[in-house]
Amino acid sequence: MHEEIRAYLLGDLPEVLGVEVSTDHDDSTPLGDGGLNLESLSILELTVHLEQRFAVSFSDDELDGLAESTIGELLDLVAAKAKTRAEGVPG
Repeated sequence: MHEEIRAYLLGDLPEVLGVEVSTDHDDSTPLGDGGLNLESLSILELTVHLEQRFAVSFSDDELDGLAESTIGELLDLVAAKAKTRAEGVPG
């Protein structure tokens, strides 16, 4: 699941958000400053796409913290939510 999410995130990110993704971007790359440099509106748009694609949802607290998160942390969060959903547990 992790690789599927990574492929979707890195494959669709340039098209959806107009962000350049290079081979230098890895799990330790910040979503915000010093990394992908996504602004809060772009992060929100990204999460909407992730929610639709993987049938997950993010709480307000999770959304608030994403600007300080890395690609890997976002992947982990989406994977955990997708696993929980697949097991029939809300969240």
